[in-house]
Amino acid sequence: MGFRRTAVVGVGLIGGSFAAASMALEGGPRVIGVDMDPDTLAYALENGIADEVATPDEAFESGLFGPEGVDLVVLATPAAIVESWLGRLGESGYAGVVTDVASTKSGIIEAAERWLG
Repeated sequence: MGFRRTAVVGVGLIGGSFAAASMALEGGPRVIGVDMDPDTLAYALENGIADEVATPDEAFESGLFGPEGVDLVVLATPAAIVESWLGRLGESGYAGVVTDVASTKSGIIEAAERWLG
């Protein structure tokens, strides 16, 4: 059993590559690109990198990270921003799988334990 809906937070080079690879999978998940930059979101949608796109505020307001939302979140942001994302996910009650592509791990692991248990 795979993931049915995946949110890729940060659809730049690394996140966009992950999203595009997920989109290419036969029977793969529905991919939602989340980014602060409207131009990046438009590019992701126009070029088949994501099925849907949203800003972070739109994603939280729409329930994307709620019980009926995504079951996988890939954090493809700079390492310094990952902790704030973990905090927002934890505060929103997100209960799915979270992974990241940041190059450092000790601070991220501490933040994940603090915010997500």
